[in-house]
Amino acid sequence: MLLSKKNNFIFIHVPKVAGQSVTNALMPFSAMNWQKALSLAVPFRYQLKVYTKLRQFTGITFQPQPFNDHVRAYEVNKSLGSAVFDSYFSFAFVRNPWAWTLSLYTYALKNQRHHLHNQVKNVGDFEGYLQFVCDNKEVIFLQKEFICDNDGKQLVNYIGKQEKLGEDFTHVCETIGIKATLPVFNVSRKSIYKDHYTQETKKIVEKLYEEDIDYFKYSF
Repeated sequence: MLLSKKNNFIFIHVPKVAGQSVTNALMPFSAMNWQKALSLAVPFRYQLKVYTKLRQFTGITFQPQPFNDHVRAYEVNKSLGSAVFDSYFSFAFVRNPWAWTLSLYTYALKNQRHHLHNQVKNVGDFEGYLQFVCDNKEVIFLQKEFICDNDGKQLVNYIGKQEKLGEDFTHVCETIGIKATLPVFNVSRKSIYKDHYTQETKKIVEKLYEEDIDYFKYSF
């Protein structure tokens, strides 16, 4: 996530939805002066990794990331207070749940530091992963959870979609009055997500993420 006092915005980072690209594009408009100076030697991308580790192990927080990377909007709203939260332009990006599920699987499989890496590695393949998720519902989370409160009320001002990221990111930039270019980071798979589904696995995701599919109006 990012909180920019200078440009008055809050970005809520839904996992595996272009968050690294958006965060790095917006860091020049969010960072402290010393972070901007440091970026000449240490790019923002690597600075952010260090700040995340320091927050995890020491509890020390740094602007413009005073919360966890994947903090939910309701947590920020609760911490800042509704009046302060609402004074910012808040936004997030979401993704087709079938593509998103494949990306979550691929990331957990490849990243040895992921908390589910060993379990995902042992299930064999994507279909095995979906069965693992069905058998362990506690690992499931919705994209909707990041932008709504517990009653389902949307808290962020704007929801962009990864499928039209360039267009929606341009809208965000115009709204907050900046010009920024999106870098490309953490691309898990270049292939079309539909190629990795059968009718059965398609229906599994449809059932697991029915709320997201309905709320964000997605189809396979």
